[in-house]
Amino acid sequence: MGNRYGNIDIETLKFLYERYREYIIPSLIILVSFLLFARIILPSIFDVLEARETQKLELDKLANMENKIGLLQDADESILDSRLDLVSSALPIKKDFLAILNAVSSSSEKSGVSISSFKLSVGSLSETEEAEIPTLQVELFVNGSALAVNDFMKILNTTLPISEISNVSASINESLVKINFYYKTLVRSVPDDSLPLFPVSPEGEKVILELSNNYSLPQSSLLDLDSSATSSSTTINPNPFE
Repeated sequence: MGNRYGNIDIETLKFLYERYREYIIPSLIILVSFLLFARIILPSIFDVLEARETQKLELDKLANMENKIGLLQDADESILDSRLDLVSSALPIKKDFLAILNAVSSSSEKSGVSISSFKLSVGSLSETEEAEIPTLQVELFVNGSALAVNDFMKILNTTLPISEISNVSASINESLVKINFYYKTLVRSVPDDSLPLFPVSPEGEKVILELSNNYSLPQSSLLDLDSSATSSSTTINPNPFE
């Protein structure tokens, strides 16, 4: 019985082989080709695509580096230094107390007024500032006529660092002037050579030109403010400017 079924199976296989022989070999070839494609050719295609992407990134880096070199070669180092000094004086990167004192002193000398009392609100000594462009608040008691005090404010308004008169209380021979001096701390960043180097924008050129033409640096030098001060408010009285 067992041999009978075994013979039937063999005969069946022979029959099927003879009948479908012309399809078996092509099917095996297709199967082998598919396996080769999946195991060898397809990974090779991905490797080629990855290599092309890497090549593109490297070419972009090279073009970026060539652009940076071209900009640096065309730049005048003395002009860059002077512009850096100008914008740093206009908007200091820290709480520059000495620059504020120099600006106030220079403006008072030019306008002919005297400062009888000076109050500087230091605020937080932390490097973290909530405001986009933080300020240092200064209160001045200015001795002089209304016209002289007005001249003082005009001169201070065009003297670096950049400031803004927030309030004025005038009397006959003395005025209380409240001023905000602006500064901007730099945000620490990790250098990235892949980032492009852009020249100064037209808007930036306009700002630099305005600073150069309409603002001046104070000429006088006063006193050095102790950077280790920890109080939130500093009052200097009597007048340090006379």
